Amino acid sequence: MKKNRVFLGLFGVSLLCGMTGCQSASGTNSKDGAVPEIASSLISEFNDNFEGADGNGNLYWWNDASWSPAKLKRIAYGESESPSSSCGAYYAKAISSGEASQIQICHSNIAAALSSGTKYVYTYWAKSDTPGTLKLNVNGAASDWSAVCSTQGFPESQLGSEWKKYTGSFVLDDVKDQVQFQFVGTEGMTYYLDDFRIEEAAGQKKSIEKDIPSFKDIVASRNGIGKNVIAGTAVTTGEASDQLYMDLMGKHFNAVTLGNELKLDCMMGYHDGNRTNPGLTKAVLNGQEIVVPVLDHSRADAILDKILEMNRQNRGNQIKVRGHVLVWHSQAPEWFFHKDYVASKPYVSKDEMNIRLEWYIKEMMDYYTNPATETGKKYGSLFYAWDVVNEAISDATGTYRTDTEAGNDSLTDSTHGSKSSWWRVYKSNEFIINAFRFANKYAPASLELYYNDYNECSPKKCQGIVELLKAVKSAEGTRISGMGMQGHYDMVSPSISQFEDAVRAYCAVVGKVMLTELDMKGVKDDTKCAYRYKDLYEKLIALNKEPGINIGGIVFWGSVDKYSWLQSSSNVGGGADGSTRQRPLLFDDNFKAKPAYYAFVDPSKLAPYTQKVVILQSEDGSLSNAESYSFEKNGTAVSFKTVWNNKGITFDADVKTKNKAGIDSLTFVADKQQVSVSKNDFTETKDGYTVKATVPAQNPACGQVKILDIKVNGSKGSFAMSDIFTAEGYVKPFMTIPKGTVTVDGQMDSAWGKTDYVPLTILLNASVSAKAKLLWDSENLYVYAEVTDAVLNDANKEEYQQDSLEVFIDENNAKTETYEADDKQYRISFNNRLSFNGTKCTASNMKSAAKITSNGYAIEASFKWTDIKPAAGTAIGLDLQINDADKSGSRKGTLNWFDETGTGYMKPQSLGTALLSN
Repeated sequence: MKKNRVFLGLFGVSLLCGMTGCQSASGTNSKDGAVPEIASSLISEFNDNFEGADGNGNLYWWNDASWSPAKLKRIAYGESESPSSSCGAYYAKAISSGEASQIQICHSNIAAALSSGTKYVYTYWAKSDTPGTLKLNVNGAASDWSAVCSTQGFPESQLGSEWKKYTGSFVLDDVKDQVQFQFVGTEGMTYYLDDFRIEEAAGQKKSIEKDIPSFKDIVASRNGIGKNVIAGTAVTTGEASDQLYMDLMGKHFNAVTLGNELKLDCMMGYHDGNRTNPGLTKAVLNGQEIVVPVLDHSRADAILDKILEMNRQNRGNQIKVRGHVLVWHSQAPEWFFHKDYVASKPYVSKDEMNIRLEWYIKEMMDYYTNPATETGKKYGSLFYAWDVVNEAISDATGTYRTDTEAGNDSLTDSTHGSKSSWWRVYKSNEFIINAFRFANKYAPASLELYYNDYNECSPKKCQGIVELLKAVKSAEGTRISGMGMQGHYDMVSPSISQFEDAVRAYCAVVGKVMLTELDMKGVKDDTKCAYRYKDLYEKLIALNKEPGINIGGIVFWGSVDKYSWLQSSSNVGGGADGSTRQRPLLFDDNFKAKPAYYAFVDPSKLAPYTQKVVILQSEDGSLSNAESYSFEKNGTAVSFKTVWNNKGITFDADVKTKNKAGIDSLTFVADKQQVSVSKNDFTETKDGYTVKATVPAQNPACGQVKILDIKVNGSKGSFAMSDIFTAEGYVKPFMTIPKGTVTVDGQMDSAWGKTDYVPLTILLNASVSAKAKLLWDSENLYVYAEVTDAVLNDANKEEYQQDSLEVFIDENNAKTETYEADDKQYRISFNNRLSFNGTKCTASNMKSAAKITSNGYAIEASFKWTDIKPAAGTAIGLDLQINDADKSGSRKGTLNWFDETGTGYMKPQSLGTALLSN
């Protein structure tokens, strides 16, 4: 799910930790020059001096206290009114309507621009209609606002009727996933703001950690993967301009891959977006004069020159280079495939394309690796390998990537995301074979030649890659040295078993593999990510000891999180959705080693991590609606589900292993109770066993937390889930909703007699109790809730702080991280005031009636289905929440049916599941 809003509010904040606030703050009027100028701003992408606005005049990015633009206005300066030439033509007006007036912004990309522990200075211009104060708050927050680090100690600026410029400084102890800037004015005061800027304070000395082991010294050793293997990273022009990045690279790595600078579009001077070639010249190929594009080697040479200088200064660590890449469907200018190098003209024939292909590969090899050329003599000793062909196998079909691949891109685009103009010209794999043939012809024999691809552990795609490798290897005149496994993995996929199978499959054909672009997307827990890397690394070490398998090393796709390609959206080779801060690499934004680094260098320094496991209610013991979890060790993978009822907690485990004889029994643990199942009671499968057991539990109830474990016992060694993580089992409810139709009028229709009350039991600081009935028909979902509450209060203007019922609905039960169009949060107060969250969560899609009772209130409501056609057997995401206000009008707590995190307003993945039945 994806929403346009960055987030909706500060609901569910559970942790506050201190930050260093302003070291100094001052203000001056517009005629003084005491406040220093900030020439540029780190957050300029989100603050254009309030110059930008949408078609309705609403400011981009900025919102008021309710996270809407309603109480913000963009005002044009009158003649000679602007206090500074930097203020532009517009400023912002924050309108007060009794409460404190606010201007605020929050985004993950702001977090990407800032670093923990770094001192920043800020300036802004402000004034007010009436005397009052203005305070800047800076908050670092987790993506779901489950943890917030707030600045402390910011002084208040005294505002008056004249523009003044204010300055100060702050240090963020923890940037987290997103950063919020919030200006809060005195209650009742309307104020004006402009030209908010932030930059890093001058004079700060930063350095890498020089006293920790070098990554390469551990990985490229006899105790690591093997002596003299590659332990590398990637570098781009931007990273090469950062001296700290280069210092880090020089200390920890023995090889680099140029991220973009040796790709076709860069070599063509990035003349792709304007769809014109960079100019043409003449060349001679095989005695024939041909017309070719002018190549631009300057960007690659600039980085290579820096590496040469690093090698000259540090004879003990000679950094090698991987060339990337000669032939790729993406980042290949479309005009390169057309007559006269003009995109609007017809495609050339494959014979003509073969000439262009051979010329380009020859030119690249001669320039960078041929000792007979001046540049080849200069750079040739750097290169240890080159990716000849990249990503030529389709994810969808598992065969060759064609010109008709699924995707939003088109062959008429300047460059491509999924479709291949190489295939459009050749209609076969001939260009792949020829690329390896020409690379073999012109590259020195010492240069390793690779095929490189992503999603390379997917069984279907793996088989397609194997067929490609076989075709290249068997062709006349070709040479292939190994398979480049890109390694753009996430926290779940691929499994270690899938990874191992892929390594074996590729080595069986080409004898050698290397991880060439390793990173980990979707990381929410750095320690958990470290264990994921640890498992991968241990498997590489073990595999490299086997005959017939050669692990050439590891290359990470970058070193520092803030520079990772995963910080922005991408449709090539994986990528993130752009809405969540990514933490995929070994070092953080301050160039400090993360747990992921210690996974390779010293795993003993890793802290244990905790895995949340949902134990779902199931009266009949069925596990069909339960969630699946897994762990893996020593070549044995265990996936399992858990449910509960009054008989206890039932486990259903699927064990996949290549050593069936080595497993004697499984032991299932829930708190202090355990049950062991011997092999005689296993059900054997093709690749392992299934095992089911029920562990007695005293009075299991929703809201309880059970410590779970599964132990795999064998004569040649045992291991347990708790060796890898602590499994906290959350006892959760499950609901079946019968079919029925009622009239929404606040009265209990006879149809409600078809269903039982569902208790709400997840209590977070509330002093209420509640129960509800639910029904459904083809048009609506119906809810009748009865709430026992001694104090009813709706005085607060923020709806979520009023006594109310909230109904969360995820119609397609996708349980995604952010709201999709089908997701809704309806709020109905005890006196039937309504508020909404969600694209289709509107008053027109619901009806409600509320009444005050002798001990609280009752609410009856219907909610239209907007995205599904409901039927018996349909599962939906659902939660019910009661907001409990105290006498002061503030929400003191909540009572839920399912969720204990308080994040249902932004993360449908926290909702429970309900099954529609007859």
